[in-house]
Amino acid sequence: MNAARRYVVTQSQTASRERLLVMLLHAAQRNLRAAATALESGPHGVAAPALERSSAIIQELLSTLDHRTAPELSAGLAAVYEFILQRITLAMASRNVCYVHEAERAFNPIAAGFEEAVEKLGSAG
Repeated sequence: MNAARRYVVTQSQTASRERLLVMLLHAAQRNLRAAATALESGPHGVAAPALERSSAIIQELLSTLDHRTAPELSAGLAAVYEFILQRITLAMASRNVCYVHEAERAFNPIAAGFEEAVEKLGSAG
């Protein structure tokens, strides 16, 4: 295992739950960007695995929403996550980068909001 991989493994094993969530959100963003790049100019074969990884992360986020604790927030996030999943599916079927960009535009504010909240939690503690 190379040094960079060991660092990532150590970081994920020692991170708080909140920090792990941010890392997961960043991974989804990276995969969406990689898929968009592949569909725009790279080998299209790279796009499908990146879209699948993004989809798996979004599906996990959707499945972990707690509708009892925060029903309105959960309903809103669920609607956005479902929209993103739909766009990823359309991108996979059509190889149209526009759908990936739509998914990114919907997902990026959520990722930024969670990251900001986690930073504020870290500075408050």
